[in-house]
Amino acid sequence: MQNKINTYTCPAGHIMVTRDVDEGVTPMMKACPTCGQPAHSGFYNVDHSLIPTHEWYKPAHPERYTNPGMRQHCESGGLAFRAIGESDETETMPVPIPPKIHELKTLPVFFVAVVEGEKSFEVRENGHNFTGGDQLNLREWEPETGYTGRSCLASVGYVLLGGQYGILPGYCVMAIWPVSLDGFEESDFPEGPEHVDGFPINTFCG
Repeated sequence: MQNKINTYTCPAGHIMVTRDVDEGVTPMMKACPTCGQPAHSGFYNVDHSLIPTHEWYKPAHPERYTNPGMRQHCESGGLAFRAIGESDETETMPVPIPPKIHELKTLPVFFVAVVEGEKSFEVRENGHNFTGGDQLNLREWEPETGYTGRSCLASVGYVLLGGQYGILPGYCVMAIWPVSLDGFEESDFPEGPEHVDGFPINTFCG
């Protein structure tokens, strides 16, 4: 239902009245705009004659958020927050530049370690001029038979250039984390321990 009224109340007693102008998910807590303390939702069990000062809305361009958590929240159906009368903040945000993707051969022993979360770095010759924000398409490769058909797309974080700290000139060390997999079957991932809700925790999700 649109224009649902809700309240957020902080420990200091400040009450913020909100409305939902679009269907979507809103948080249980929000920083109080008066004092900054955590304000708790009234879960819509409130007086609906209250006049809202803020609202939750569906941004037009959630992909433009630079904060990964906010981007994922809105792309998954979460709503953004604004004072009533303010515009959609994503309308004026710059269009993100697609990351540069580097395709790299990866031996199985290292490939599996990345996929299973044991290896969170790459040491490579820096002929590609790797930069934070790039992505690596790690393609599993057997010296005897070639590519296996499995690949892992990983994002690059901090890049430590060679010529210092014992790293050879022309090489670099990159912090990485997987963002997607290709060529895998669900049976490739052993089930881990069960979560409290009864669903299994797998080695990799995403």
